[in-house]
Amino acid sequence: MRDFTRILSYELRRTMLQRRYFYMALITLLMALYSLSIGSGVSGTAPFSAPSVARLLAMNGSIWACMEILMCRDIFGEKEQAARRILLSAPVSPSRYYAPKVTAVFLATLALAGFSLLVTGGTLLVSYGVFPLGELLAAFGLFTLPALVFVLGASLVLGRIHPGILYGFFLAALIVGTFNLPLPLWLDLFGNVLHIDIGYVVSLRSYGGEGCRHSAGGLPGGAGGLHGTGAGGNGRYGLPAGGVVPRQYG
Repeated sequence: MRDFTRILSYELRRTMLQRRYFYMALITLLMALYSLSIGSGVSGTAPFSAPSVARLLAMNGSIWACMEILMCRDIFGEKEQAARRILLSAPVSPSRYYAPKVTAVFLATLALAGFSLLVTGGTLLVSYGVFPLGELLAAFGLFTLPALVFVLGASLVLGRIHPGILYGFFLAALIVGTFNLPLPLWLDLFGNVLHIDIGYVVSLRSYGGEGCRHSAGGLPGGAGGLHGTGAGGNGRYGLPAGGVVPRQYG
């Protein structure tokens, strides 16, 4: 365990004390500020409400994932492959070799995400006097963290097949996370489609689960509820036929 900690510390320093990591942090900062500048409260909710915070994180999730893919690319670089051939000639298992490297990549990604969360929360604190810590952590744990774990695993699998595939994976993650493509929910890796739709839902708990009136043109599914099917509702999220109206703050 002591050896693992020592190697992990070395890998973290080697990853985070690079000029490239500084540029990653800078891009993360700019993206966080950009999403705050164009984002407002979802369907009239406060900018620090849970739906609004979740949408902000969805806008930033693809950037964090792309940084993670780039750091995984280093694990399969030419220099690393040469070093791996030498090290694995000794009695060292591949799992012991990869474990500190993979852990370092994941922790470095979490550091970028944490930096972005602090910027987001700090900006909301300065602007509205509220630091939505609970909302930030809940949205990160529910939507962003699983996506980052999946991207890490997929990057390791694809990188072992061929390192060049990771560039295609990088591009795919960027496109999926940046553009609101009409993807099914099981392919909605960063929650973009979900949070567009959830803007119409806001929080059913606020209305006692009854559903409220909304103009037919305001919902993607018309009067049949959110992506609904007509008078009975039963749409993508099983909402009542009337849909919901946004909760207004202030």
